[in-house]
Amino acid sequence: MLSELWSYQMEPPMQIRPLERRPKLSRQAGEYLARLISEGALKAGDRLPSESALARQLGVSRPTVREAIGALEARGLVEVRPRSGVFVTAALSLDDPEGIQEMIAVDPARLWDLLEIRKIIDAEGAALAAERRTPEDIRSLRALAEEALGHSAENLVRRETGGKAYVAFFSLLAAATHNTLFDHLRKSIDRLVQNALPASRLRLRGHPEAGEAIRLQLLSVLDAVEAGAPSRARRAVRIHLEYLEQVLLGPGRPS
Repeated sequence: MLSELWSYQMEPPMQIRPLERRPKLSRQAGEYLARLISEGALKAGDRLPSESALARQLGVSRPTVREAIGALEARGLVEVRPRSGVFVTAALSLDDPEGIQEMIAVDPARLWDLLEIRKIIDAEGAALAAERRTPEDIRSLRALAEEALGHSAENLVRRETGGKAYVAFFSLLAAATHNTLFDHLRKSIDRLVQNALPASRLRLRGHPEAGEAIRLQLLSVLDAVEAGAPSRARRAVRIHLEYLEQVLLGPGRPS
């Protein structure tokens, strides 16, 4: 009897894993429709299928569709017209942080798209900045580096202030190109990057080394720009963005 009791007490504790958190069906349905709008499959003025038809096509209940449509209406993407139906009113806005965050959560390929665009724009911007930077540009970048990037690397990826400093760094690089059109183009990317930061921070939680790695990568970009080395600056930005691809999304483009 005692041996049986001892054997029972010595058994290893049961391994209970946390449940996987999945978005509500209404959120999944809403983001699927938002993606169709953002990709142009559904255009402004298009009428959505009826509630019952959407429920059948999506494989969900009518209350789920109703909740999804309500969320899209709150974001200004659709308009519910009594006795007429639901109509698309606008494409997903770059200024819609909730939409960008949820789109990335449901469809990681959108984050890959953003990083892919940045490889073109930010890498070439850094090369131009290395050719055209002024002493004042370097002073501004160094001041930001000392004030924000010089603080806890943890804050750079885990706090809102760190995210703002990250966006400001690339905004100052764009200004250092002294190309007005490029600077305006980069501002549209700024909004996307800023709105994608919350989703990115969630993905970085499993990479405690990321803050310090990103801090050193940005300082490497700054050193190359200050040295007037365009090729080195371009390569430093690409290394940084390839690192983000790896830690945020893993190898290979999400399908």
